[in-house]
Amino acid sequence: MFGILFGWTKASKCKKAIKRARFRLIQLKNKRQSIAMQLRKDLADLILNGHQQIAIQRVEQLIQDESLIAAYEMLDHFFDFILKQLSYIRKNKFVLFLIYLHKLICNCFTNPFS
Repeated sequence: MFGILFGWTKASKCKKAIKRARFRLIQLKNKRQSIAMQLRKDLADLILNGHQQIAIQRVEQLIQDESLIAAYEMLDHFFDFILKQLSYIRKNKFVLFLIYLHKLICNCFTNPFS
C-alpha cells in the first residue's frame, strides 16, 4: 500500500529486467545478422561454383535467420514501448488505488458492521 504513495518499486525492477533483456536481445540480433551476412556470401559462392542443391538448403537457414532477426526487432520495439509507458502505468495504478480506497470508505460508512 505504501509503495503506491512513495513510488512504485516494481517499476524500477521492471525497468532493470527490460534493460537486461534488451541488452541480451541486441547481442542475439547482432549475432544473427553477422551469421546471415556470412551466409549470403556463402550462398553467392556456392551458386557461382555450381552447387545449387547445397545453396537451396542454405537458403532455408537464411530465411529462418531473417525471421529471427525480424522477431528480435519486434521484441525490441515492444520493450521500448513498455519503458515509455511505465509512468502511465504507475499513474493508472494510483488512480485505481484511490477508487478502491473510496469504495472501501463508502462501504465502511454505509455498512459499519460488515
